[in-house]
Amino acid sequence: MLPLALSIAVEKDGPAELLALLASRGMPISLDTGQAVVKDSFSWSLLVANDSDKCSNAVALLLDAPSPEDDFSIKTDSPTGYNYGTRVEALAEVLDHGGRKALQTAKSGSRQAMYKHLLSGYEVIIM
Repeated sequence: MLPLALSIAVEKDGPAELLALLASRGMPISLDTGQAVVKDSFSWSLLVANDSDKCSNAVALLLDAPSPEDDFSIKTDSPTGYNYGTRVEALAEVLDHGGRKALQTAKSGSRQAMYKHLLSGYEVIIM
């Protein structure tokens, strides 16, 4: 079952910050342990497979690290990044309802955000 609030926000073209916040509440991988969560709400699969810029930006927000100026003891709104990029290898392998991997179903913007983190330790040299 897809997450209802996230599905509605995507359908109504909600802002990327809202999409990332809603998706963060149902991610398939634990940020702390990197292990699969027992109940996957398919929020990650919903975002990466959607072609909208707002969904792609939400994926980037989920993967990026918080900015240093984010002071969670003071702020009550969402951070500028959720730091799931540290778990991108596991997220790339997450299966959707059809059994396809997230990296296979990811649309262009989401795929670029995922590759940014997957390849962050490598230097690309074009000859």
